[in-house]
Amino acid sequence: MTKQMQTERESIEPILNLESYLNRAEQEYLFLGKTEFTFPIRRKSQDLNFYIRLESELRAQDLLRIQDFRVVKEGYARLSRPSALGFNLDALLKKRSHLRLLKTDLEGWHQRYSKVPLFEFARSYPRDTFANLGLTHACAEVLNYLILNREACVGLLPREIAHGQSTKLIGKEPLLLKMFSHWLENSARWNDFYDHFGLLDRPAEFRIYAPECTLQGQRLKGFHGLLSRDFSKGFDFKQLAGTLIIENYESFYVALRHSQASLIVWGSGWKAASLRACFQLLPEPIYYWGDIDKEGYEIFGYLKRQLPILQPVLMDRATIEANKTIYQVREKFFGPYKNVPDLQSEYEWISTQGLQIEQEQLQARWPYGTSLR
Repeated sequence: MTKQMQTERESIEPILNLESYLNRAEQEYLFLGKTEFTFPIRRKSQDLNFYIRLESELRAQDLLRIQDFRVVKEGYARLSRPSALGFNLDALLKKRSHLRLLKTDLEGWHQRYSKVPLFEFARSYPRDTFANLGLTHACAEVLNYLILNREACVGLLPREIAHGQSTKLIGKEPLLLKMFSHWLENSARWNDFYDHFGLLDRPAEFRIYAPECTLQGQRLKGFHGLLSRDFSKGFDFKQLAGTLIIENYESFYVALRHSQASLIVWGSGWKAASLRACFQLLPEPIYYWGDIDKEGYEIFGYLKRQLPILQPVLMDRATIEANKTIYQVREKFFGPYKNVPDLQSEYEWISTQGLQIEQEQLQARWPYGTSLR
């Protein structure tokens, strides 16, 4: 495009974009509390008819008023020209009367959603927030509920969460995921959402090995199979001497090769939270062996609070000290800390140091210091 064509195009396009001014004023009113709205205006050097067209457009509308002037030199003369336009809150509300109620609504968000920075989210993403305010409130309610009731929701499917909107929004609604990312202060996907709250996207099934068991009245030996809440009633493990829940798949397979009278369960990280529905089936004593890292301790702590008889395996300070050569570095964490019975000091130390020891790297021998057989 030549300079002449660009000049002609600019001379045809309106100078005043009233919708843009209203949008900017709306944001200043809602989020900054302003009641006077001022917008600088300046002529482009190549637009010789700028002030003539500006005067014509100002006469043709009833919103903007000239609020300030500047002295400019044009040829040999110094002339006073408009330098700022604006309007007040009354003029804004005359054009957008709904803003008064919306402002009142916004002012209650901090109290209504104590854990979700919805006001700050709206300021960053006004178009997403106000496109469907009912949907925005629904997403904020679900996220606020999950944050406040995280432990109670671990191991649940969205449809099992005690909130009516969960099934419709979790895993489906982009606005909820965007709101979660803003709260997390990091870009997130749905699997990050599920992992953070310990939710399941399908019913949990646990791979198990039982040297001996009864299933639907049939006595079985060397049983490899699946255990879940929905088909657990047919199992009987009374013949066994105890249970070991193991976080990682590789360690699960190593342990089952040695077990002669113990039930071995692959916990698979936070999915182990769903085992609470099957605790009554597991033969005692019951042990948990997880990674030596922040998450591994938090999983144990959660299970321990659900099942007080649960005992940790190879997660104590002695194991940490004996395996310094295989430390891995992770992000340091300085709280707030969860309650991890039996291992609170180990949990906090590993978190503040930002260290990890994966259980499959430990050179441990069956039965790992337990009474299992």
